[in-house]
Amino acid sequence: MNIIRDLSESLGKPISLQNELHRMWNRGALLAERVLDEALWLTFTILAKIWPAPSHREH
Repeated sequence: MNIIRDLSESLGKPISLQNELHRMWNRGALLAERVLDEALWLTFTILAKIWPAPSHREH
């Protein structure tokens, strides 16, 4: 906490710890969303290649 205060004083700008935590949280949420999206895409791509195509021999 003192590091952030020292940094804000040296920069001459007030840095709010809460704002910084929100920014970090948002960045983490975006990263998690991207990773989940990639994982889902990969899963469905693999399933589409493995899963047998429906046969049209019913008629």
